[in-house]
Amino acid sequence: LNAASGAFNLCCGEAYARFSELKRLKVHPGNMTKERDAVESCSADVYNGIKSSCVEQFDAVMSCLSDNPTEWAKCASMRRELEVCSVKNNLGELKKLSS
Repeated sequence: LNAASGAFNLCCGEAYARFSELKRLKVHPGNMTKERDAVESCSADVYNGIKSSCVEQFDAVMSCLSDNPTEWAKCASMRRELEVCSVKNNLGELKKLSS
């Protein structure tokens, strides 16, 4: 998940923001089912989209992180390429914007 964290934030921003706001307000987790489901659904959609449309970029990030476990900054350009691919492929919530 770390490898694709930027893509998740870009492509699921609304769902993540709603869920985070409810956590900040200390809403009981039992009252956040809809928001939690939205985060899980969007995250799964983005992950599946990455694995089908951005696998080369994802694998590059994974390899870089593996080779540089304490120097993640070295992987910034590869993360950026994965983020660009995720946005270009309208993953997650971005699908709604392209329709």
